[in-house]
Amino acid sequence: LREEEKQILEITAAKEELSSQIKEIEGQISEIDANLVEKDDLNKRILSDRESMGKLNLEIENLTNTSLELKERSKGLKQAEGAICPLCEQPLNPEDRKKMVADLDEQVEKNRNDYRDSKARLEQTSSRLADHEKKMNALIKLEGDKQNKVRSLSTLQEKAKNSEKSMKNWQIKSDHYQALVKTITKKDFLPAEQENLKKINTQMEEV
Repeated sequence: LREEEKQILEITAAKEELSSQIKEIEGQISEIDANLVEKDDLNKRILSDRESMGKLNLEIENLTNTSLELKERSKGLKQAEGAICPLCEQPLNPEDRKKMVADLDEQVEKNRNDYRDSKARLEQTSSRLADHEKKMNALIKLEGDKQNKVRSLSTLQEKAKNSEKSMKNWQIKSDHYQALVKTITKKDFLPAEQENLKKINTQMEEV
């Protein structure tokens, strides 16, 4: 009987340890799932930032090209001689020339300000995108961790199932043994029947 009790105690301890491990892994998986909820929204933000960066780069390129063109026109007006506009080939007096140069320089200055603003927004977007991509890489790693934990959980659950089966088998054997002992020790039980029950018990021990 002591051997059966020892086995039952060992199986019970193993079951409790497995149960504890299963709960721990289930908690870890739930925590990962809570973090992965952000993944879809984060992916949208990454796509949005990439689109914004594409537009800002194009905007910066256009501003640069336009400013160069405006500077060339202003330079041409400043260097032109005579009363004919080098740009439109129309009559041009000094006052008109001066005003056109001022307008061109003003547009160049505006483009310069717009360029600085677009450049700053590009840097901010680029920095934000880097943060989002870093978080996304961490979430992708979490997905891999989750898959490993799900596999571990499946293994532990199978072990727990087998442990439960072993527990039931040992409990049946223990109950049978105790009932058998009580029967054998009865004074009115015939020796032949006692010997027969002992054989049955031996067979049960081998199960």
